[in-house]
Amino acid sequence: MTLSLQRLPLHIIAEILGQLDTIKELGPPVFSHRIFHDALHDNLHAIARRILTRQVPDGILPYSLVLLKTTQIDVMDRNAVNLLISRLENIDPSPSLVHLSLAEYAFISQNQVAIKWMIQDMGC
Repeated sequence: MTLSLQRLPLHIIAEILGQLDTIKELGPPVFSHRIFHDALHDNLHAIARRILTRQVPDGILPYSLVLLKTTQIDVMDRNAVNLLISRLENIDPSPSLVHLSLAEYAFISQNQVAIKWMIQDMGC
């Protein structure tokens, strides 16, 4: 007897999506079936946090968030740059991800993939 995908609760589908390796991998399932789309819509932050928690090594996430912030400031704004430097000097070891958008989660995930490729290319 097969169980229809639509009969599974959304939180179970969200758990499945949370097992993906990168945020980019959310695309195919979300576009393939409405149940995946609905699960992502209802559980975006939980799914993204689960993926990033496994993808980004301990201690690196705070720096990934600062890197994200560098894309959002005007580098000619001295106050913004000083605030960014202050964030680096007083890094939060357990930052919150709740305020991020899907695009911001994807930015962090893509940067982590790029770092892994660079490490492999360097033979580390």
